[in-house]
Amino acid sequence: MTIVSKGIISRCISTDFQYNAWGSIISLHDGTLLCAWSGERYAHICPFGRIMLSRSTDGGKTWDKPACVFDSPLDDRDAGLCQGSDGTVYLTTFTNSRKMQRFYAQERQYPKHTLQLFEEKLRNISDAEEHAWLGSIIARLNDGGHSFENAALLPISSPHGPLVLPDGKLLYIGRAFSDLTDAAFDYLPEGIWAMTIDKNLHANTARLLFPADPDPHTLLCEPHACLLPSGKIILGIRVQNYRTGLFTIFDCFSTDFGKTFTPLRKTDFEGSPPHYFVHSSGALILTYGRRKFPYAQIARVSYDDGIHWSEEIILNDQCCDDDIGYPSTAENQQGQLVTTYYQRPSSDYQKAQICYTIWEL
Repeated sequence: MTIVSKGIISRCISTDFQYNAWGSIISLHDGTLLCAWSGERYAHICPFGRIMLSRSTDGGKTWDKPACVFDSPLDDRDAGLCQGSDGTVYLTTFTNSRKMQRFYAQERQYPKHTLQLFEEKLRNISDAEEHAWLGSIIARLNDGGHSFENAALLPISSPHGPLVLPDGKLLYIGRAFSDLTDAAFDYLPEGIWAMTIDKNLHANTARLLFPADPDPHTLLCEPHACLLPSGKIILGIRVQNYRTGLFTIFDCFSTDFGKTFTPLRKTDFEGSPPHYFVHSSGALILTYGRRKFPYAQIARVSYDDGIHWSEEIILNDQCCDDDIGYPSTAENQQGQLVTTYYQRPSSDYQKAQICYTIWEL
């Protein structure tokens, strides 16, 4: 494995609103790389997030100036991307309510001036706006990802978005969305669910794949699924336990395009959440962030559809703290892998940025 280069995609716009996180990258049919994330934020949890997007036409060496492509009245968080078989680009994200924002602001004991800043934003959001935008969201991007058209609320969420099935529909696997405020849809019981979505953003009834763990301190969340050349689907799930410190990936497989899955298997990898990508060589790439010291953005490679994995491949271990991760990977036209993730690039940066590593197998 060879590291070709590293860099930063996001750009600081001010001292306060320079926190960027939770991105995804895809390669379009024409080879253009798209990266979307939650940007121009004040903090990890704040009411200011909106979805930014940048593109690269030279394999990830340089990136366009980031532009906002989605900005609801609420905090727009994790950004997922997917390109359909007809070329349509889909964006996923999720929001949280004013009540949830206030709860976290108090829990994190933000200083008075920060609370005032947040409240100025929150009190300008109407009940109708919150009701219209609270939840998990899928939208179609037009003009190659320059702006969005049509958006639909969904009852499940996942950081990196859906996959495309052979019939052209999207398979979206996510955790049941919940909030302290009622949404326009009924909340599902805690667990990992699956939905299929057509090109008009019409979704079928969600199917429960894995219920909540019996241990109330163990959380299953932030799944990602990938369709393999064999027709099998691999699904990875972030699993953590707040008491034991468990923070790993459980995986499973489907041979019927997501209708059923094998029992969950613990990987024992230190880090999460997962993202899978199939390289043109047939290699399956898994990436995730390790939030225990030594912090790192990590990849592993499998040549047997995820049954066995290589040792850790360190893509970036120059992390200033544990607020890192969510790496995802695409392939450029030279066959190189381009992995994006968030972290503070160095101590010169007060807040996290969207960074990338270009590497070769």
